[in-house]
Amino acid sequence: MATTIKTWGFLSGAESWSWTLASADSTGTWDSVVGNPLGSQYDRVFGRNKSDLNYCEITGTWASLFGIPTNLGVSSIQLIGGSTRCTIWNVGSTASTRGLVQVLNYDGSSVIATLRPASAFSAASGSWVEVFGTSQPIADVYKPATTSIRLRWTDVLATGNNTSAEARNHFDQLSIEIVHDYLEGIPLGAIDAGWFWRRSKPTIQTATAGLFDRIESEQTIQVPVVIEGKTILIALDFSNWPQVVNIGVR
Repeated sequence: MATTIKTWGFLSGAESWSWTLASADSTGTWDSVVGNPLGSQYDRVFGRNKSDLNYCEITGTWASLFGIPTNLGVSSIQLIGGSTRCTIWNVGSTASTRGLVQVLNYDGSSVIATLRPASAFSAASGSWVEVFGTSQPIADVYKPATTSIRLRWTDVLATGNNTSAEARNHFDQLSIEIVHDYLEGIPLGAIDAGWFWRRSKPTIQTATAGLFDRIESEQTIQVPVVIEGKTILIALDFSNWPQVVNIGVR
């Protein structure tokens, strides 16, 4: 087992993180001035009785985001540090929360791990609040370093009954640690069908014409796969398709 730590400090730019905003009442971007010590991400909502769920995320694979080899598997992940700070609170609402940190799958439809739950806040602060979480296991289906993931920070910014109401929150210095090892440590078992075809099909070194058509008529299909110059037969059991594909080596 080995560990890798990646820190996003936002000193000179957004570092490929981008905001998705709930409405036109919200803005979200990189701030070159406010930071811990300099530079951060922030979101802001303005107007009467608003409640906007905004999130900032970065996408990639375990390998591309953390710089690990593609033949490794990630067994656990932990938020080991970070900072957040509310800089504007003008008739804000106590319904506001911040700092929900999650790892999601490639399209955001499934949560792989929650690194930190959201916390309530109700005032501006002149100092930064430290954030961290506990180690979270990674399910087998998401362990390969080539798995596409999303790292996401989520705020809910809410305001009260005033036309000039405004709330603004920043986050900075996110440090995330992953524990990884060679993929041989992952037992063969139920593999998410969507992941298998997206991630593994490019490594198949044989003609696969008509393979998808055969799924409806055959329970098991054997596919030759080249791994480090050696060809092995992967047996795909589609008896529980499309929920899972059971994989075995022949």
